Order: sequence, then C-alpha cells, then structure tokens
Amino acid sequence: MEMLSQLDAINWSPAATSVWGKTNAFEIRARRARGEADDLPAEWLPLVQHLQDTAGVAAHLFDRLPRLIKQDITDSFGHGEESARAFVSLIAGIHDLGKVSAGFTRMAVADGSDMPDLITRMESQGFRFPSRLDHVWHHTLVGQVAVRAMLKQLTSDRAVHADAFASLIGAHHGTNPSKDALKACETDLRIIESGCPVWGEVRSEIFTKMARAVGAETWLSQWVTSWQLSTALPLIEGLIIQADWIASDTWLFPLGEPEPTSVRVEHGVRRLDLPPAWVPTGLPGDDFANLGERFQALEGLHPNALQSAALHAAKTAHEAPLMIIEAPMGGGKTEAALLAAEVLDARFGCGGIFFGLPTMATANPMFTRVAEWLAAVPVASASALVLSHSKAGLNDDFQQLQQETYGAGRRGAVVRVDSWFLQSKRGILANTVVGTIDQSLFMALQAKHVVLRHLGLAGKVVIIDEVHAADSYMRVYLTRVLRWLGAYGTPVILLSATLPPATRQELVDAYVRGRTRKQRQHLVSAPVAAYPLITLASSDVTWVSIDQPSAQTTVQIHQLENAESDGIIRLLDEKLIDGGIAGVIVNTVQRAQDIYEELADAFGPDQVRLLHSRFLAPERARKERELVELLGRDGRARPDKLIVVGTQVLEQSLDIDFDVLVTDLAPIDLVLQRMGRLHRHSRHRPPRLAEATCYVTGASTWNGETPPDFLSGSKAIYGSAALLRASFVLGKLDAGRITLPSDIPHLVAQGYADTIDVPDGWVPEFEMAEEQRVKDTAQTQEKAEDFLLKTPGRSSTLTGFTPQQAQDPEKRDDGVQGRAVVRDSEDSLEVIVLLHGADGLIRIPHPHGEGTVVPSPLTDSAVDRDIARQVAASTVVLPRVLSGGWVIDRVIDELENLSEGLGNMVAGWQRSYWLKGQLVLFLDDTLNARLAGMSVHYDYEKGLQVTKDDPSASGTSATPEGDAQ
Repeated sequence: MEMLSQLDAINWSPAATSVWGKTNAFEIRARRARGEADDLPAEWLPLVQHLQDTAGVAAHLFDRLPRLIKQDITDSFGHGEESARAFVSLIAGIHDLGKVSAGFTRMAVADGSDMPDLITRMESQGFRFPSRLDHVWHHTLVGQVAVRAMLKQLTSDRAVHADAFASLIGAHHGTNPSKDALKACETDLRIIESGCPVWGEVRSEIFTKMARAVGAETWLSQWVTSWQLSTALPLIEGLIIQADWIASDTWLFPLGEPEPTSVRVEHGVRRLDLPPAWVPTGLPGDDFANLGERFQALEGLHPNALQSAALHAAKTAHEAPLMIIEAPMGGGKTEAALLAAEVLDARFGCGGIFFGLPTMATANPMFTRVAEWLAAVPVASASALVLSHSKAGLNDDFQQLQQETYGAGRRGAVVRVDSWFLQSKRGILANTVVGTIDQSLFMALQAKHVVLRHLGLAGKVVIIDEVHAADSYMRVYLTRVLRWLGAYGTPVILLSATLPPATRQELVDAYVRGRTRKQRQHLVSAPVAAYPLITLASSDVTWVSIDQPSAQTTVQIHQLENAESDGIIRLLDEKLIDGGIAGVIVNTVQRAQDIYEELADAFGPDQVRLLHSRFLAPERARKERELVELLGRDGRARPDKLIVVGTQVLEQSLDIDFDVLVTDLAPIDLVLQRMGRLHRHSRHRPPRLAEATCYVTGASTWNGETPPDFLSGSKAIYGSAALLRASFVLGKLDAGRITLPSDIPHLVAQGYADTIDVPDGWVPEFEMAEEQRVKDTAQTQEKAEDFLLKTPGRSSTLTGFTPQQAQDPEKRDDGVQGRAVVRDSEDSLEVIVLLHGADGLIRIPHPHGEGTVVPSPLTDSAVDRDIARQVAASTVVLPRVLSGGWVIDRVIDELENLSEGLGNMVAGWQRSYWLKGQLVLFLDDTLNARLAGMSVHYDYEKGLQVTKDDPSASGTSATPEGDAQ
C-alpha cells in the first residue's frame, strides 16, 4: 500500500520522536495499588508511531466500509474517494496532536510513575515544563485548539470550515468540548507555552508531515474552504475512534522498539482479522419459490403475498427506503423483512443488518433465527454476528457461537462471533446485530461515543420489530433515529401488526425529513381500509396494499363484566367441557398470580400454566419454550386441555394458539394483538370452540349511557382515555363480531381518531381523560427531549454535539440509568436471587432438587466462572412496591448490608465479571425473605410475590394490583 510506504518514509525530528504517546506505566501503577504482582517491564511508544499506526488502520477501515457509508463520506468532499480516504487518514494521523502539551506529557511522573525518563528525554530536546499547572486541559481540547489555529494560518484565515475539521480532533474520546472550554483552553495554552516554541513547532511538524504522507496536502485548502460535511461528521468520528482503539491495543500494536509502520499495520490488521462488509451474492430472484432456501423450517413452502410484495418493493425501490410492514400476527413479517433486507443490503451498499426487538426475552430467540438465516444466505465472506443487550453473555446460543463457526457447509456461508466486538460499545459495529430496540434508540441519545452507534447503524439495513410497542416517550428517540437514518440514506424496515394512522405518519415524516431536509407540506395518509399494508418512504411516499389472505377469522366478542376469578372459572368450566386451550391475558402480574391460583384450585395445577415477567429469567425462558412446544404451529404435543394465564408477555412474539381467549380490556390495538393468539393456526378444535370467541373483562358495560368503570391497575398502566376509546370501539361492533385481519385497520383508526363521538353521558369523563392524556403525552415528550441528540444538518461542527458530561449507557455502573433514558419507566431494580439455607451454603434456586452450590470463596477457575454465569442469570426485576419512590434506597441498603454480613461467603464476587456490583436477594430454605418491612416469597409456579405488611412501608408508588408484564 503506497500510503504505508509514505508513512515509513517520514523523517521525524528528534524533538518529535521524544514525545511519548503510549506507556504501560499506568497499568503498572494500578497493579501495585491492587497489591498484584509487579512483573511488567516498563515500556513506552513514541506519539508519532501511534499516530502513524492509527492513520494506517483508518485507511484500512475506510477501504472496508460498506459502500453506503463510504459514499456518504465521499460525497461530503466532492473530490472523489481518494480525497475522502486521505482526509480520514489525516484525522487519524493527528487525532492525538494535543498530547504534545505539558499537561499530558507530565503525567509520566505523576503519582509515583517509574518513567521519569520520558520527561527527561523531552527536556533534552528543548521542551520546558511549568513548575505548576493551575488547570490541566485534556489533550482532546488542546488538539482541537491547535488544529484550528494551524488551519487558519495555512489558509490566511479563509478556513471557514476549520471548526468542523478541528472538532473531529476534540471528539475522539467520545464527547465534544464546549465553545467556552475551547476558548479558555486557547488562552491558557498561549500562556503556558510562551517562551517555549518547541511545543507548537512539533505539533506543526506532525501535522505537516502527516498530511504529506497520507496524500492530504493537495486537498487541505479545498477541504476547509468548500466542503459539505454536516451529516458525515459523526461517521468519520466513529471511524477515527475505532481506528484509535485498534491501534491502541498492545496485542496488535506492541509498545517498545517499533518496527516500520507498514509492518506494524499489516501485522495488526491481519491478527485482528475483522470481516469485511456483509454482501449477499445470490439474491432471491423473480422465480424464488421455496422459503426453505433461507429458512430451513419452512422447506417446501412458497412465499406468501406479503413476502412476495416485500421482495418486489425492495427490488424496485428507486432509493433506499423506509419500509413499514403491517400484517397480521403470524403472517410471516419476520421472513418478509429478512428477504427484503438481503436485497436492500446488496442494492444500496449496506454491510449487514440490525434487528431490534422490544425486550431481551424476544431478542434471544430471534438471535437463533437470524443465525440460521445468515448461514443460508450466499455471501462472499464470513458474517460477524452479535447479540446486543445487557445480558447477551448469558444466552447459550451466543456463547456456543463464540466457540465455533456456524453454518459452514450450508450454501458455503459461515457465521462467527469475533471477540473484538464483544467488548463494550463495539458490538454495534459487527456485520449483523440482534438486540433490543434500545440499542438503536441510543443512536439518538446524548451519550458518550454515540458516534459509534451512527457508524454501526448507518451502514446496515435496520429492522425494528413490534414497533407498536414503542410508547410516546420511546417514539421521541425513534423518530430522531429515523431522521438520522434518513439523512444517511440507510434502509429501514419497521414491523407491526398494525399502527395507528397518526403514528405511521409520524414515523414516515421523520424519515422523509431526514432524507430531504424539508418538512413535508402535504401529508397524505394511507388508505384506511388497506391491510396488510407496506408503506415505502424515501423522497416520496407510496403504499402497497396486499391482497387479503383468503383465510379470514371471524371473532365473536363478548363482554365478561365479572372480572373476578369466579366469573372466569364459570366461563371456562362451560367452554372447556370437551377440552381445548384457553388463554387468559390480564394487565398486571398480581392479578395474573391471583387468577392462576384460583384456576389451579378449580381445574387442577396440571391444567393451568402461568407466565409473566416476575419469574427468574431462566424459569421464564423455560416456560416460554414449553408453551411454544405445546401450543405452537407443530401441534404434535398439543394437550387436550390447558389454561394459560399471563400478562402482556403473551402478546409479544410468542407463536402460540388458543382455542378461546379471555382478556382484560386494553387499548384497541393491543386487544387485537392479543386476539392474534386466537385460532392462530389451522387445526381441528373442540365443537364448543369451533368459533373463535374472545371474552373481554376488566370493565363494566360499554353499551351504557354512562362510561364504564375500569380496574385500577389497568388505568394505572394504560390511562383512562385509551380504555374509554377501546370500550367505545368494541361497543359499536356490528353484531359483536370482528373479522381478522380485514377489520384491523379501521378499528385501530377509530380507536386513535382525533375526535370520537362518544355518548352524551360519557362526554364529561371522556373530555377529562383526553385532557389528561394530552398533558401526560406532552410531559413525556418534553422529558425525553432533555437528552435528545441534535437533528442532522443542524450544525456544521461536532462542537457540543455530545456534551462532555454526557452519560455512558454501556457502563455497568450507570447502564440502568442509560436504559431508563430511552424508556420512560420508573426506577426499576433487578436483583440476583439465591438461596442461603440453614446449612450455611449458598445455592442457585432450581425447581427440581437443591440447586447448584456456589463455591466460597469464588475463584477464577473455569468451573467457578461457569457457576458465576449461572448465578448472574438467576435474576428477577423487583415490583414497584420495592423499587418505587423512596423505598428503593432502603431496599438497596438492606441488600448491600446483607451481602456484607456474609463476609467470606461472597468473597471474590467483586472480582467476577458477571457478579461485580450486582445486588443479591437471599432467600431462606422456605424461599422467603424480609425486605423493607415486606414479606418476599418466591414460588416456582407463581413467581416472585411481595406482601406489604408493615404500615411504615406505605407511600410507595405501587398500585394494589401490581405491575404490568
């Protein structure tokens, strides 16, 4: 590579080579502080060598960028790919220029470092260090100030884009200095370096020689006077950070006496061995007729009308689009999205896909499905796959894939996990990422290193499933993400059973504004009756209406006003007399537990199952798998009779089929979503259940002159306005029937219409509820905007793009805070649940047997690491009665004191990757504990239960019925 040869040929002055850039002195100091063995030899690396390494790595990464991102960056310069590549290499080659400063270099002798010769060497070359510094400016600020000044001088002050250029230097540690900080730094630097010109001379030497070596010298004046960077700035910054991290890895680029840069870079990138952009090579053609070519479980099945339409839309789109696919539950949306993504990736130069889902519980099984799909797609090289959420390391499939490649031999495709992507913040840069929707929403968050999210997502086909699950708070971030992805020209696919027209329009408008930079003046809505529906948006918006499937299901709707268990028992006793599968979906965990207990007494525990989010994570996963095996499409293990009681988790991505359904009233789109589990598959059913029937409970009559009353738990979760709207829509049904899927769009449109003509007797309460809904929504959106990233194109510089005080959502100590920022939830508290029995041993709870004993002390052996991982998986989120209001502080204090009281029993936990900083709830032999004046009990059949029996524990934010989910 010619540029590497030019880097080798740089003739640095002795002063330039005397400045240190990397040293292990700080690691040695940290080891001593921890009392560890001090056996590392002290080493260092000249700053100029690290800059040469980073420039070489950046050029390598640029060459391997997805075509879409490379084109975005190249178009910003207007001088072709050679100019863009030279620019990226130059920024990488001067990113640490600010280390040529007294504040940075004197760190070599701070706090007892063993490397004073680093300073002595510099002093011998004329560098002078002040006796004291009132303020030590970070080298990112010094570099930004210095580069801006040099550019102004270089162009006789004509560098109108010098601020944008220099801001890339200031941002390479993940945040951006403010204008005030830069101004103060500039003033201080002038004073500190007065009388010692060598500081500025060496910075100027590095800038000039690096520009010449990377081929940037001829472009400099044009870049800073005429470029159009704007939206490309975050992508460039993300690339610089990635290159810096790679070049700073001493396993790849050792300290000590350096070899030529060309040798170091070639060795480093070869050892790293990151896969290139993912490019499918054998796209589904017009004659694609066997889904089994991509989805092994669907061997022999033809694409349905929805999947064929999605494929056609992807093949014929003039620009990379936003594609919104609305179709019935179980209609093949996932397969449609992946087929379309394969085509969009190849056509528009992406380098992989991101698949986001509402929860970790839904992301985990999707990871396995995507891995199988990847292995079936013909590609030219291996695919790097990552599961991205806070507990990805506990997923067995992901762990197994880290030990081996997947799919080799099936169409020649290989899927692998590269260890480099497993470290913090890097996962989003892998070719293919499956995770929670949060991982994409972080792209719109003022967070440290947010530019890596931009680099990682802009070059992928971004798929977000169950987008209807994003509430008004999350949609503030989602629409901002769509603005940025539209600006980057990134294809996006959103999946939903159905969307309210206003929500669909909001999402479309955000993407189109990002693409065109203009507010759309004439917003045309999709035809209300169109369903299933594909919306395509880029510079323009079009709709593809799919022919209704021939198989329509008519659902008879009845209101069950008796919301108590006895009413449900009488109903199911009658309906299940000949057998059958009943689903009972309610809105709170407490209500689900209470109903389960009553139904188990009435029908026998073997004929009733319970599912909600307050089971230990492994138990919940096992229960979900068992339900899918029993009630899924296959049907071979389907029991004669079963009742499944659950919360909202039953409406999320579980392919299960009920013969009859009882559901609490919820917003109309969620009621329809729940009905998607009713007569979902074609099969023989008991005579009494041959007609699909849904019983809606949790509300008094919806056909009265006065508005219905609702369960207090339902009102706390959904608000009165949404429940009144749903009641009105259901009460107006023709003969109490719904035809699915054809009735879905107009029922949802009715439920979310701007105005609803409710009965006169409803008006006062409805207007009050609507006023509260509007107020709550405005407050929610205002709250979300506090941490929202700027819109694309709003600034021509990165200065202030991410404030220096921005949080880091990937850090373990504030990861919960980061998730809370993109989700409008009250404080939640997840704890590890373990048993501490009378025998003094600590065990992992298990429904069968005593459970695995946790060693004491816990060591770093392979066996103990595996047990620590099992311990970390044994988690549950505490209900709001233990995490809301002031009580959360009391709970945390009691849990921490309990762990400290166990002393040696928990020795080594803080050194464990899995257990460090985690809170543990210890239960006794009877699975009981006391916490914050409340009784806590875990039941393997019912999950975590909390009884508030201490009057002093009142004042929490929990409702009597408990939490959703």
